[in-house]
Amino acid sequence: MQKLSTLICAFCLSLAVSAQEQTTKLTLFNNFQPAIVHLTTGKDMTLAFANIGLKDANLLYLHGTYTMQANMDNVAGMDIGGRSFVKIEKRLSERLDTVKNNQLFCTTIIDMPAFEQNQKNSKNITNLDFSNDMTSYSTIDLESEDDRQLPVIHIFHYRYKGEIIKVHEREIWRRLPKDKRHIYKSIISLPTFSWVDRASLVQLLKAITD
Repeated sequence: MQKLSTLICAFCLSLAVSAQEQTTKLTLFNNFQPAIVHLTTGKDMTLAFANIGLKDANLLYLHGTYTMQANMDNVAGMDIGGRSFVKIEKRLSERLDTVKNNQLFCTTIIDMPAFEQNQKNSKNITNLDFSNDMTSYSTIDLESEDDRQLPVIHIFHYRYKGEIIKVHEREIWRRLPKDKRHIYKSIISLPTFSWVDRASLVQLLKAITD
């Protein structure tokens, strides 16, 4: 019985690993495009060719033939491709939804621990080195769909009562007023609820919003 249980756990783990979202691109958008960058000074700056790198969810822009990475200390957010991003933990995070004064954000980045493990197990991606901050985004074919599969993760945050908090069961629980904790437990106990599903997180945000 113990051996069978071990096999089942291993099988479930393999399914979880294989189900992880993957991409062949190093940027969030397929092409560099116009963007309005909101600076920490309160001013806005227009870029003709901008994008978001998936390594650190940082702002990238073209300067001639060179791909440059912006100093994120100066960036507060960005509007690009009809989508709005704000800086959270020095990364550009997309605003997915707004419920009154509260908001849901999502940061998309390459899962570096999974990538490094894949790199050990495969010779097909050893030509990509993310350890160097000077990695050239422009010299890699971003449109190709070859053997270079990069694992991607989504990190969610709420802006709740004016505070940015990571979407995590304990983090949210300790910030909730007592009169919201019952509905909170009811929502996360639903069989359809998932901590990595946008619809679930919007449903939860609506439930805990005054």
